[in-house]
Amino acid sequence: MLIPSGTSHCSSAMAKAAPRTVLITGCSSGIGLHMAVQLAQDPRKRFHVIATMRDLRKKDKLEAAAGDTLNKTLSIQHLDVCSDELVTECINSLPEKRLDVLGVPFNDVYAASKFAMEGFCESLAVQLLKFNIFISLVEPGPVNTEFETKLMEEVTQSEFPGADAATVHYFKEIYLSASHEIFTTMGQTPESVAKIIAYCVNSTLLKGRHHNPTLPVLKWFHLHTQNETGPGSVQQPHIYLAN
Repeated sequence: MLIPSGTSHCSSAMAKAAPRTVLITGCSSGIGLHMAVQLAQDPRKRFHVIATMRDLRKKDKLEAAAGDTLNKTLSIQHLDVCSDELVTECINSLPEKRLDVLGVPFNDVYAASKFAMEGFCESLAVQLLKFNIFISLVEPGPVNTEFETKLMEEVTQSEFPGADAATVHYFKEIYLSASHEIFTTMGQTPESVAKIIAYCVNSTLLKGRHHNPTLPVLKWFHLHTQNETGPGSVQQPHIYLAN
């Protein structure tokens, strides 16, 4: 999330200022959808939200949630961040080509990608400070979304040629089942994450990192941060995932 300080954080000044332009990706469902609606419904109308998605055929849910804000404080655009052409087209469509807030609705490889995001944001925070752009990284932990449900269904039905039967059985019957239970019993709703992001956007005291997991996940986090070399941060998650 990128918030340039060129827009005043003073409440009285913001009330008179033009709405800030907010671009959010992945708005067909989940965190992206709720983040877009949360900001578009701001009572003080401080934001104009550009809610984007790869497939506009999936915009019905967002349109219903947006209600009266649709085409007022919220507009929907087609955007695939993997397409340079669509990214350029989107940027050119922005008022004065200015963007005030960028929201990117943020397992071994999956976890590694999150560590990479931490390093990426920390590096950006240092480099962009010169340009009065501030970085806030929101780390909510497990979140119950349609994306997670669909992913579980697809992986469950997948074949794994070359893997031995015992490993496939463990992965499908034990690991996936436990992972799904963690998301359903410990995960947050997209709405709760959207509220945290809205808080970050509106806050006058910008924090570089926001941890907002549920209590059980927060206990895991504390096990890791309090003693990174100890066994607790490994054993406790293993109990949930392997038994």
